[in-house]
Amino acid sequence: MILRLVLTLIFSAANAKAADENAREFRAMCWLYNLLTTAPREPLLEGGANGTTKTTLRDKINSIKTDILMLNLTLAENEVLATLKDANKYANQAATQEDGKKVAYFTGITQDKFAAMRKAHAKLFEEGQEGRNRRQAYNLPIPPALKDKLGPVFYQLEMKASKLTEELDFASNRLETERKAAAQAMGEAAFGTAYQPKILRNTILGSEIPRPPADHFPWKGSNRDDVCKTADKTTGKAGAALATDMLCICLPMSNSDSNNYCKTDPDKPTSSTAISTPEQANTEFEKIVPSCKKVKEGTTTTATPAALTATVGDIFSLLGKNRKGHTGTPSQAAHDPTEAAILGVHEFYQTKPACTANNAKPLETAGHGLCIDYNSLMSDPAGIPWVGKVADAEKHLNAVEHIFKQATQLIAQAEAVKGQMETLLLMGDLLKPTATAPAPGNKQPTVEEQNKCDKFKNNETDCTNNGCNYDSTKKECKPKAEAETTVTGTGETAKEGETTEKCKGKPEKDCTSPDCKWENNACKDSSILVNKKFALSVVSAAFVALLF
Repeated sequence: MILRLVLTLIFSAANAKAADENAREFRAMCWLYNLLTTAPREPLLEGGANGTTKTTLRDKINSIKTDILMLNLTLAENEVLATLKDANKYANQAATQEDGKKVAYFTGITQDKFAAMRKAHAKLFEEGQEGRNRRQAYNLPIPPALKDKLGPVFYQLEMKASKLTEELDFASNRLETERKAAAQAMGEAAFGTAYQPKILRNTILGSEIPRPPADHFPWKGSNRDDVCKTADKTTGKAGAALATDMLCICLPMSNSDSNNYCKTDPDKPTSSTAISTPEQANTEFEKIVPSCKKVKEGTTTTATPAALTATVGDIFSLLGKNRKGHTGTPSQAAHDPTEAAILGVHEFYQTKPACTANNAKPLETAGHGLCIDYNSLMSDPAGIPWVGKVADAEKHLNAVEHIFKQATQLIAQAEAVKGQMETLLLMGDLLKPTATAPAPGNKQPTVEEQNKCDKFKNNETDCTNNGCNYDSTKKECKPKAEAETTVTGTGETAKEGETTEKCKGKPEKDCTSPDCKWENNACKDSSILVNKKFALSVVSAAFVALLF
């Protein structure tokens, strides 16, 4: 007797709720609805300080393409640069092939490539301080000899970058295809497989998945019970679309039932007349949407595979949990195992639970309830249609994440190639050919030098005063040997600040620093040795850079 009394009190307390019996189910379904009706977010690359700069994959790919072309144009001939600059004479690639103004370089180049090159040219020769800084950093204009050195290297680097950007283009297209497929699956989960408008590859997604027009709302039946009582995979029935199921747990069947089962505000759905058309159902659905949009308002509603899985789990954790009992102990019939597949409030007392609502007080009538019976779909291998569409959306969203991750790796590789090209340009001064001092004594006196000195023979004073050597034995005035003149690397007369050979001919004991150094059994100027080492270091740097 005591146990019977305790059970009676438990069931009475647990089920003595007000007219918001399906508020929990509605809230859980709304959270999923909000995810499904928000367009899948386009993944963004983060850059700048603290990742504040956001860039789409497509914009990043286009930026890399432009920069690679721009760097390659630093080695272009003047004719190519002039062609790209003159948009009046050369409006497009076809104009570069016309008789009388043909530019051979552009033969075989597509119009898209030509347009991209023109864009890169505009960036390279951009007016203003930023453009000047860029050209100065790249050491423009580049000398012809250096262009010849860098040309083969740049060609190989551009080919490598081109392959990477082709892979990136493919990845970007795949990503968009998967994102649009996810959006279509989400629309079908929310509004059924007949969802319109179809989201195609060329559809431009806004922030939300578009609602179908009123005459396409998923509702096919003569009244609430005809659509909602038992879930079915047929289009327009409960189980085929989330929106249908949401309306099913909120919409009374009887025009005398004034309960607000889902606690919607400011309006609630009613059946003042039988809801028998998609347009009528859409009108009632509009009454519950404002309350639905407030669920978890202020937090992100972006669909992710994990979020979709979690929200579906939240909904079905409520199956068989919303009983409306009466005073007294439920009979064995009420404990039917099929109750485990019922979503929403249902009468629980003396009969098998069911979801008929055709009564002014359905929760006080045996075998009634504001609920959906999913038993037939639970035993179907295909399951509940809208749940299957959620799974499809998860699959496509997972693909988006995977493709984006691969694309970021390709971006890093392409940026590395771009960095190599920039490094070669920034090293431009080091890569320029460096003049080295000629070997002493190699250069023979010119005719002019011989004639200048020859007229001072027999006059030692005038000979030496005019930069010549006087042979007192032969009484001859001769030009000085090259080793005795200034070392400039060009054979020119020494200029102020340049170094002359002051150490040649000194004995080892007098060959001391800082000006002289004994090397290879001869006294040599330290400055010549330094110049030789510097020249070798420049050559080494250039060699390493070209092989980089």
